[in-house]
Amino acid sequence: MPAWRRNGWRDREVLYLAQLEKERKRSDELLHVILPGDIVKELKETCQVQPRRYENVAVLFADIVASPPSATRASRNRSCPTCSA
Repeated sequence: MPAWRRNGWRDREVLYLAQLEKERKRSDELLHVILPGDIVKELKETCQVQPRRYENVAVLFADIVASPPSATRASRNRSCPTCSA
């Protein structure tokens, strides 16, 4: 295989690995936003999490599709009146 072709594949590999690292960091940041640090650590180390009980906690996972443009400009309390800061 010519050197120019090997270098082309190597360049693609480097770009691909950089993209993978960027996505891994993004995923890691998202985990830290939605889960406590000890949960993230356990999940990374064991690929599972033991159930825990937390008092006075509610978790809402929502995928809101086709929300009106005004919803993206509204404050959290206006969009979800029962949410507290």
